Amino acid sequence: MKNKYATLRALGYKSKQLTIINLIQNLFRVLIGGILAFPLSYIVGNLLIKVLTTNAVQFIFVGFLPFYGISLSVSLIYVLIGVLVSYFYIKKLNLVEHLNSNE
Repeated sequence: MKNKYATLRALGYKSKQLTIINLIQNLFRVLIGGILAFPLSYIVGNLLIKVLTTNAVQFIFVGFLPFYGISLSVSLIYVLIGVLVSYFYIKKLNLVEHLNSNE
């Protein structure tokens, strides 16, 4: 990862440009994960309820929509914190040291 950023910086990319690229990639991952998680959690939740329900114990599946929004929001906050940390990391990156470490 260090070498990837060092190479892009050596090619002329600025720290802000690399941070924006990193942000877009991470946001894309979170949104795709959120889109996939919504129907999969419903399917798996119903399947677990069917498997765990017996004559003595009965479970009811309640898919509370605000919980999905909260979890997606927490994921987005986590991404923004990670991107902020990586911005300062990229800014302090010593290009010569990391590019010479491959030789």
